[in-house]
Amino acid sequence: MTTVLPKGPAPSAGPAPYKPRRYINPTLRPVLLLIAHGHTNRIIGRHLGRDEETVKSQVQAILRILHVDNRAQAVAVALRLRILRLDEIPLPPGIAHHHPARRQP
Repeated sequence: MTTVLPKGPAPSAGPAPYKPRRYINPTLRPVLLLIAHGHTNRIIGRHLGRDEETVKSQVQAILRILHVDNRAQAVAVALRLRILRLDEIPLPPGIAHHHPARRQP
């Protein structure tokens, strides 16, 4: 008996590698940075001089580009892809940078 295999590439052993459809453009990057600061669409719009509805559609575009479901995931992916840097995102008030004490040998 002969087994006939389908033509084409073999099925992959795992999920496809993560690849954003395109990078965040210079218009969307300030929106993403202000999302990382924890601002609402209304505040982002005021800060950037954009209508709240425009910001809302830009946030949705960011989520689509990064293949994520929410703002927190967008920031995490942007950090991982080095679209944003941690030094661009301030810590919330009352939280200090933690520098673990060095152990003496």
